Amino acid sequence: TALATSLEIGANHPQITYYFLVAMAALWISEGIFALRGKRMRDFALRTAALAGAGILAVGSNFAPLWYTAQHTKETIRGGSELAATASPSESARGGLDLDYATAWSYGRTETFNLLIPDFMGRQSATTFPADGETAAVLNDYGLRGAAQQLPTYWGTQPYTGGPTYLGAAAIFLAVLGLILLPGRSKWWIAAVCVLMILLS
Repeated sequence: TALATSLEIGANHPQITYYFLVAMAALWISEGIFALRGKRMRDFALRTAALAGAGILAVGSNFAPLWYTAQHTKETIRGGSELAATASPSESARGGLDLDYATAWSYGRTETFNLLIPDFMGRQSATTFPADGETAAVLNDYGLRGAAQQLPTYWGTQPYTGGPTYLGAAAIFLAVLGLILLPGRSKWWIAAVCVLMILLS
């Protein structure tokens, strides 16, 4: 556990580490509830202590990069600002990025269907339709030659996106089937985490 967590933290992707901790917290709460019902709190406490020790080892092995990141963040656009605020300073000017910027790469509500249907809300916001594609052919028939190269391939609600995340019907079917077949002790925390992660995205 310590090695796996250390490697995850060492990958230097704090957002994924945050999601990982949220998922592990859901598992810990679920196991705690079952331990309380089964009167196994001593065993649960010992396991919690072991996990805490593994977490300390994982963080300790990555202390230097975590410390440097924490210190340097204060001097970036995600931290504070050295510029003096003028009239009507916004919260972002005093304490880093605002919520709109931080969530600019998130999914719009309807874009969740991209998980099931490819390109449900289009593709990357920076790309256009190809000149020799079907869209261009239809527009050419209406005398709109070259119009396809001026149309974005993304029509979602976000200001920009790097492209949708597509899982596919087969993967989602297998995931739902797995939740149905899993015993109740395991399925509920996994289902809760899946719903929460979709909402966070």
